[in-house]
Amino acid sequence: MSETEVIVHTANLKKQFKSHIAIEDINLQVESGDIYGLIGSNGSGKSVLLKILATILKPSAGAVRIFEQDISKKTQKIRELIGYMPNRLNSFEELKVWEYLDFFASAYKIQRKERLKVVNDILELMDLVSDRDRPIHTLSLGTKKRISIAKTLIHDPSLLILDDPMCNLDPKVRIEIKEIIKELANMGKTIIMSSNTIADLSSVCNKIGVMKNGKLIFSGSIDNIFSQIGEALTIEIGIVDNIEFAKEILQSQEKIGEIDIKGSIIKAQFNGNREDIYKILTILINEKVKIYSFREESLNLEDIYLKLTANQPS
Repeated sequence: MSETEVIVHTANLKKQFKSHIAIEDINLQVESGDIYGLIGSNGSGKSVLLKILATILKPSAGAVRIFEQDISKKTQKIRELIGYMPNRLNSFEELKVWEYLDFFASAYKIQRKERLKVVNDILELMDLVSDRDRPIHTLSLGTKKRISIAKTLIHDPSLLILDDPMCNLDPKVRIEIKEIIKELANMGKTIIMSSNTIADLSSVCNKIGVMKNGKLIFSGSIDNIFSQIGEALTIEIGIVDNIEFAKEILQSQEKIGEIDIKGSIIKAQFNGNREDIYKILTILINEKVKIYSFREESLNLEDIYLKLTANQPS
């Protein structure tokens, strides 16, 4: 697969339960190799969208194509290519770990003589070998999450759909799950995951989608988010002397917004890329402005999320 191959594509997707519209007008595109994170509060429609992509729910309107296949026509074929992890383990907790994985291996019609190797390989990959013979109900929530991810890998799917894989985990286990997700991406998996906590996505995903009230109000890379909100960066420049002259130069630059001076520091809103920063600093230096420090301060994802959702209807 090329890195730009579109794996998931939805067009005007809608799901309605009687009079309640759970999601509508969802236009989503996920490419091969993406770790795509859906962020939104409880009730925003994340889980409904993921269940439709996993072929568990049928959409009320719109279209979904996964691996260039229409899910309404090629449901079984698509299921063979998808690994879906719900946000809870459901009713298998009396089984031992290996029994649970073996059950799903059987469900995916993996032959008995192959199942032992498949299960053992997954146990090793997910660091579950020591828990192999333990009943699931005796294990910690973090271990149960790893078991649930392990189940999604049984049939070696190309697309993983993970519904809130880090929900209710302590910080240490969250880090472990993040590292597992990164490793799965390194193995060539395309991953769609959800969370209602922006910090869960910030160090894992290369793209995010922001959902509110059943609508996807933004979808794209972090760089695209910066462009959309229009004030992605603040730059701070330390000036030795003649600070007013430096301010005049900066005010003449198209990519510079509001400027504030504190002592010998000029703080300016900046809406450009690194090449634009280089050009601005070069102009200052060519005009003999003495610069003793430079720092850029990006908005974090929490700030971005708040800005994107601030003007959306509640």
